Amino acid sequence: MIRMMSSWLNRLRKRKYKLGDGGDGLSVRLDDTREYREGGVLHREDGPAVETTDGRQSWWKHGQRHREDGPAFTRLDGSKEWRFQGQLHREVGPAVEQTDGRREWWHHGKLHRELGPAVEAIDGSRSYWLRGREVGQEVIQGNINAYRLVGVKLETPEKVSF
Repeated sequence: MIRMMSSWLNRLRKRKYKLGDGGDGLSVRLDDTREYREGGVLHREDGPAVETTDGRQSWWKHGQRHREDGPAFTRLDGSKEWRFQGQLHREVGPAVEQTDGRREWWHHGKLHRELGPAVEAIDGSRSYWLRGREVGQEVIQGNINAYRLVGVKLETPEKVSF
């Protein structure tokens, strides 16, 4: 009897899904997390490919976190990440927004912001990055001055200040 119970418990521990088997289509994990797969990888065209019962959502396309019309990952606390083909990326605005106020600007997987700090921390500190390399504030100020010199009107959604 003890051996039967032990065998049954081992099979139950190995089982990960209560609906589906983690293959193509919808599978529901034992913790009620919903996963959508295609070709054996996380993928969904019309919504998040992973949805947890606590409210986290993650958009995947062909096995990579990816979303073009909003954040690819939202956490329970409201923090958000924008990703394009698996890399942190957002054309306008920060690619990482944390509920504690930290914001990070990423472009194709590299910290990057031409007209302001690429990282704004909760303690008020800022760091400046171009194409994945940390630079001084004066380099960014030079970019701003150059844009103004050639008559480019700076209309960014975020306030540029030093």
